Amino acid sequence: MSVATKETASGIFVASSQKPLPLMGVKVLAEIRGFSSQVTLHQRFRNAEEVLIEAVYVFPLPEASALFALTVETNGRRITGQVQEREQAFATYDDAIRDGHGAVLVDRERPNVFTVSVGNVLPGQEVTVELRWVAELERSGEAVRFVLPTTVAPRYAPLEDRLGVSPTPAEQVNPPMSLDVPYGLEFTAWVSHPHGVREIACPSHQVRVKPEDGGFRVQLASPVVTMDRDLVLLVTPQKLWEPFTRVAKGEDGDRFVAATFVPPVSDLAKKEPREFLFLVDCSGSMEGHSLEHAKQALLAALDELTEADTFDILVFGSTVGSLLGASRPADELWRAKAREAVRALEANLGGTELLPALEFLLNRPLDPTRQRVAIVLTDGEISNEQAILELLRSKRERETRVFMVGVGYGPNEFLIRSLARVGLGAAELVHPNEPISPAIMRHLQRARQPLWTDLEVCWQGSDPEWQAPEELAIFAGEPITVYGCFRDGLPSSVELRATCNGEAVTWALPVVAGEAGEDPSLAILAARAAVRTWEE
Repeated sequence: MSVATKETASGIFVASSQKPLPLMGVKVLAEIRGFSSQVTLHQRFRNAEEVLIEAVYVFPLPEASALFALTVETNGRRITGQVQEREQAFATYDDAIRDGHGAVLVDRERPNVFTVSVGNVLPGQEVTVELRWVAELERSGEAVRFVLPTTVAPRYAPLEDRLGVSPTPAEQVNPPMSLDVPYGLEFTAWVSHPHGVREIACPSHQVRVKPEDGGFRVQLASPVVTMDRDLVLLVTPQKLWEPFTRVAKGEDGDRFVAATFVPPVSDLAKKEPREFLFLVDCSGSMEGHSLEHAKQALLAALDELTEADTFDILVFGSTVGSLLGASRPADELWRAKAREAVRALEANLGGTELLPALEFLLNRPLDPTRQRVAIVLTDGEISNEQAILELLRSKRERETRVFMVGVGYGPNEFLIRSLARVGLGAAELVHPNEPISPAIMRHLQRARQPLWTDLEVCWQGSDPEWQAPEELAIFAGEPITVYGCFRDGLPSSVELRATCNGEAVTWALPVVAGEAGEDPSLAILAARAAVRTWEE
């Protein structure tokens, strides 16, 4: 797609000269069914140079997505991509270019940022690149949230990511840019849900919605829009979440089961006091809507704390510090002081040094009388995601649950959702045109719930080759999906077992075999969940 600074910017450039190569058009077709989506992206560009070129472009994908098809059309030919090991793929591509053939290479630079290289493009030649992916849809209140990222926002790179051999991590995540983009986005989605659709909202863009073939067709109100922000659709079903299972057969004969549990609100929950630590990004990238949104969230959260709670607000950029000096009782006196300090916050603390800020938070002495809850508000525009995730993994025994709030027009969804998973919390992404109070209220409600322990998924009648995810964080009333891959027959049922306040609880779902038809999307999503589990 495109790469953006404060203005819009093109992610396509000529590899040899780094000269921008503008796209001629971008078209996206999406099919949103229930809790997943399948998206087809068409990008068309033309070599306006007088010499043979290699065109390279960078594009983002949703965090929970899996790219499964690549097709290139040029000069009446259609080239289909094949999956190869990374080193083999680079060798195949280089050999084809050296022999004078056309070739295309897709490489994952970062967890949700990809690079496509199209080699030996002739002068005047037009090339259309088609990419297809599937993605799980995250819950957002009563709705499911579809996100189409259209920009890779510039990422702050710590000093260690700016030094060394080329290309450095900083260069990989911040490729060459052009500030003048002569193209826009065409977007059409077909939306349906097994429980029916009550409402479709688009906080990011103006859209037209009309009924069609048992679902709804959604199109942008303008034929073409600027690619300077995520496109967000919220689909609210007629009925609230219900548990269910799905079964599908993969291409190699494997059977895949997706089991979605919805733990009910339990009488086991006790409203116990908490220590709330709010970590707020005040780096330069938060200037404007992002910081104002974060301040609104903090003010709303302060109103919901009880006098049995304690709290502190930490702010970070190139440095990190405490607004209150230590965790304070959440009485009216300290909440009033906190409100005054929050209203005065500015995005003036330099770079986004989240790693030392999170380490500072996690190393604070624990209060043995309260469970600690960290709520992080950031746009996540940084390059050292893996180092931050590794830090949190190493500190999990300190019993700090981490909840993430992503703000801005194009937050780093991978970092935000991954930190929440590793921290046994939850994530909320909030577009600048959405109210942020509901998101922070949902986090506070989750944080008040007891920590479910001894979580175990049990498949009755057949053992899976693998299941994903392996580690779970569950919250009452919120769906959680577990995938299993089977080769020796399907299970008859699947159970989710947990312990809450010393009492064991089991939820069970039947697995109806029937005729497990081919559903490539289910198999791909299961594999994506497994890869993510192994990576984390």
